[in-house]
Amino acid sequence: MSRHFRAEVLARESLTPRHVLLRLRPLENSLTPVPGQFYLLRVSQTLDPLLRRPFSIFSFEKEEISFLFIRKGRGTEILSNLRPSDQIEVFGPLGRGYPLPEQEATALVVAGGMGIASLFPLLKAIRKDTVLIYGAKTKSDILLKEQLNSLEYVKTIICTEDGTEGIKATVLEPLDDLLQRHTDKNITVYACGPDGMINAVKRMIDHYSLKGFFSLEERMACGLGACLGCVRKTQKGMKRVCREGPVFSGEEL
Repeated sequence: MSRHFRAEVLARESLTPRHVLLRLRPLENSLTPVPGQFYLLRVSQTLDPLLRRPFSIFSFEKEEISFLFIRKGRGTEILSNLRPSDQIEVFGPLGRGYPLPEQEATALVVAGGMGIASLFPLLKAIRKDTVLIYGAKTKSDILLKEQLNSLEYVKTIICTEDGTEGIKATVLEPLDDLLQRHTDKNITVYACGPDGMINAVKRMIDHYSLKGFFSLEERMACGLGACLGCVRKTQKGMKRVCREGPVFSGEEL
């Protein structure tokens, strides 16, 4: 099986005016991804736009693969206009995903904005009592509420910066509250979101001496680490987000 394959569009659903769920059916045998890995999608049959667009895997079934993204440029606008039966070139899965928590560990998942797209398949894979702290700027940026409610083992805490959904707070306030009250240190924290959030969550778990895994957001071109366009500084030197990541342990960062 190859990481390069063609896929047919099954459906393109607008969750909000800005957020799109794209469902594809691979037309060739494809590799099974793990939560946290990503794919590169070619948005046009021409060389304009030239570069493929990277997206975290949102869902994978035997006959279907899906991606959740936000319209924010020409490439995502083209993808958001695909119709059923259209075909697209896909490259993946790529990168390093999230390791599942140890059986005795409590999983605490922190999603900032579109970070939920990367973390949703992890929530489905953990399959045991888990706390999700899901934050965004405003109510319209909170997605997948029905899907999250269907995961009976996931307790979801929603917060928005303007207070229009859930509690008025960033993800850091409920996270710190939970960690202060949780005397058991066998906790694994998973996080994906903007860099500022990632850095703050990293400082917090270091303070409590906890294990953590972080998915970093970065521009990616080749997906194989050859172009060095997504290099980040880590505790262990310069690392390529597309190759050594996008998921890094707290010790690495």
